[in-house]
Amino acid sequence: MKKILSVLFLFCLFGNVFGQRGAILKSYAYAQEFMPGTQQQDAEVKTLTTYFIYLEIAKKTDVAVKYIWIGKNCSVPNIATNVKSPVVIVNNGAMNTKEPTSQLVPKTSNTILQIMPTETIDDKNLRTGKRLACKNAFVIAYIYKGKWCYYSGKAFKSLAMQFGM
Repeated sequence: MKKILSVLFLFCLFGNVFGQRGAILKSYAYAQEFMPGTQQQDAEVKTLTTYFIYLEIAKKTDVAVKYIWIGKNCSVPNIATNVKSPVVIVNNGAMNTKEPTSQLVPKTSNTILQIMPTETIDDKNLRTGKRLACKNAFVIAYIYKGKWCYYSGKAFKSLAMQFGM
């Protein structure tokens, strides 16, 4: 009986480790603070954060991104599907950077999706994503092969602050 249980336990353990592969191969997540150019001198300095999130998925893979949590804020994202790699941004108005551009996504033959968060929504019925969002910098909920899947990222890479006019 012990042999049967131990074999069953190992089968379940390795089945879950090797059988649960989602559609997202890699993520590229960046946060950049932006300071509007016209602020009163005595006023508290207000900065906004822009997020650049890209997902790399295999070619001909059908993925439907439904929600994204950044911190504890949930939103229904806008998705750009025709993103060409490499993805590069220009560092105009960026402080403390010597590079004129920053490469966000390297050249790849896989499909790149750009995830753009929108306004925050109520996530009270989305328990799994909400629970994962407490432990991660961002969480993406998507449907792959008819099943709900979750992808989480531990941190955003920081880009040089931009100053507006």
